[in-house]
Amino acid sequence: MYEILCLISSKIDKNQLEETINLVKNTLIQDLKGEIVSEKILGEKKLSYPIKKEKRGFYWLLYFNLSPQKVKKFEEKLKNIPEILRFLIVKKRKI
Repeated sequence: MYEILCLISSKIDKNQLEETINLVKNTLIQDLKGEIVSEKILGEKKLSYPIKKEKRGFYWLLYFNLSPQKVKKFEEKLKNIPEILRFLIVKKRKI
């Protein structure tokens, strides 16, 4: 299982935020045959330092299952979405 934390631009409105989230989920599910376990919108927060000249951003957390070979392709697709300022993908260990 993997975890991704996305920082999404705060310059977009709520509808565009939902569209961006749905784009990521559809890319994951439809294109790469992944499985979403859970997700949570953590809300808009002030950034510690400006990122791409923005001082605020929406945080979104997603847990998903995907084969390790397809994670790199997923990262490449995320880099092409301009609304996503930063993201971090972490592999969760089974306990």
